Amino acid sequence: MSRPPRYRRYHVPRGEGEVLCDPPPSEFAQLIAAARERRTAHATLDIGGRSLGELCRSSRQSFVAAALDFTTSYCDVSPELRARCRHTSDVPLLVTGHQAELFHPGVWFKNFVLDRSAKELGGIGVHLVIDTDDCRSPSIRVPTGSVEAPLVESVAFDAGSLPQPYELRRVVDAGLFRSFPDRVARTLGTLTDKALLSTFWNEVTARLDAGQSRIGSAIAEGRHRFEANWGLNTLEIPQSVVCVLPEVRWLMAHLLCELPRFIDAYNGALSHYRNAHKVRSPAQPMPQLEVVNGWYETPFWVYSTAQPERRALYARYISDGVELSDRADWHRVGPTGCDALANWLTTLEAGGVLIRTRALTTTLVARLLLGDLFLHGIGGAKYDEVTTDFATEFFGVEPASYAAISATVQLPIEHEAATMRDISAIDQRLREMRYHPENYVAREGELYASCLKLKRQSIDHPKTKRNAKELHASIDAANLALSNQLKPRVEELKYQRAEFEQRERATRILDSREYAFCLYPEDYLRERMIELLSKLA
Repeated sequence: MSRPPRYRRYHVPRGEGEVLCDPPPSEFAQLIAAARERRTAHATLDIGGRSLGELCRSSRQSFVAAALDFTTSYCDVSPELRARCRHTSDVPLLVTGHQAELFHPGVWFKNFVLDRSAKELGGIGVHLVIDTDDCRSPSIRVPTGSVEAPLVESVAFDAGSLPQPYELRRVVDAGLFRSFPDRVARTLGTLTDKALLSTFWNEVTARLDAGQSRIGSAIAEGRHRFEANWGLNTLEIPQSVVCVLPEVRWLMAHLLCELPRFIDAYNGALSHYRNAHKVRSPAQPMPQLEVVNGWYETPFWVYSTAQPERRALYARYISDGVELSDRADWHRVGPTGCDALANWLTTLEAGGVLIRTRALTTTLVARLLLGDLFLHGIGGAKYDEVTTDFATEFFGVEPASYAAISATVQLPIEHEAATMRDISAIDQRLREMRYHPENYVAREGELYASCLKLKRQSIDHPKTKRNAKELHASIDAANLALSNQLKPRVEELKYQRAEFEQRERATRILDSREYAFCLYPEDYLRERMIELLSKLA
């Protein structure tokens, strides 16, 4: 690569009410202006026969129009936001995204930052529903039991099935899906009450009743309607819809035409990342794209309604075009050239063959063509360093910047907290009583004086190989004689340690930041989100 990559360090906000936003919102306007300046400076850059400037203008219009159409199919959009959507070239466009899951409040917080930042900047905020990822476990983890001895159980919101992308995954068991709030409430018991799940799930099942049978879409649309009830004013669009926008198809065709050069840039960026972060595993942060017997691994998935399992898409160049394959039992031959290839990809889609962006190319599209700023979580922000580097190397222009955003909100469960630090403090006290009991017993009496004298003489006596064992035994004997006087205190500390161990286990469960947002009381969580936003002012 022609330039050394620069990496930031992010730290998860572990404590209750802690927030991460790096860089802070006060720098968003500057980052957006810089992204626009870069696009303007490289407006004539060739992308498969189209200029970057023209492709970006067209893609932003298509993207916002599609997001507006999608959002208004299930949710009201304010007149102010509709008006801004008519001026996509003039207003800032902020983008975030996440899988169609029941995520924790720290992830949800990105949507609140998106809404506030878009409003303050007079722009448009769009959430990408990443429905191209697999739905693996339709369940959430729920704390249960007592405050003193809590446990965690998985509660399913649908029956299991083979993993398949959210855009294809439909509700299997409608009865199980509808009974989800009742089963969660029984599991939570008395740990917390008034979870917003029952109200939120009404929005989700309303989408199901409206004919939205895809599980991820029902959850995402219900969540977005819930956000609108809280005053958020953003757009949403599934990534599967983004992938079929004509401009995105053009970019995908361009990458297919330039795979050898793209793979060099992509794999080079991954190598730099691993070296910088001292990562040894070739699978982290993701595997390199491989070249095998003339087949180039593309940065795309392929699947279909007939074969819903995601497979890596491969391509090779043949005399009369480009052959695509999953290197198993699916093959197709298409034309060369971006225009013809992009049209052919549309034909494949019409025939049920779905070609979708993988992780880094998903954010590549969002940052290069669509948005002026992307709002990531911590994991995505770390990995997207790779996107910045390979995009800059391959296209010759750095894509729009991004911010890393996260927060911690714990369930409002009153309990006596304990940490490993508390247990370590007791362990240190027990060790001192074992090896330095003279500091804890009454400093009087013949036993104290004789033991202390023996111990000091043994410590001060020059140690040799011949007398080392004897001196050590003398010190042990003195310590044992004195520590026998401490037995009641030692037993009390051991009892306290056992209590702290139990409380520490309970604390880890009760104070986890990973519980789904729908387990929280609505008023409580809404107030907490407002408080977290105030910390970014």
